[in-house]
Amino acid sequence: MALELLLRLWQRSDEGPLKRAAGEASLLLVELPLEVMSEQLPLLKANWLGRGETEALLSSLLGLAIRTWRITIAKYEPVSFVAWP
Repeated sequence: MALELLLRLWQRSDEGPLKRAAGEASLLLVELPLEVMSEQLPLLKANWLGRGETEALLSSLLGLAIRTWRITIAKYEPVSFVAWP
């Protein structure tokens, strides 16, 4: 239940002055090889924080990931994981 409330709050943030940087792709579950997590993920994160290029981060993650999902929730439906992109 806490996860559902958090996700609803997360989605509603688009209605206010603060918005999710990547819309539906702002909350992802990504499966990465261990080597990528320890070596390349910190570099991707540093570049994203330094430059703010969200699209570059997402495309890099997509290229490195084994599998990716975005997390969605709809009224009266359970939390679901949808393959991304």
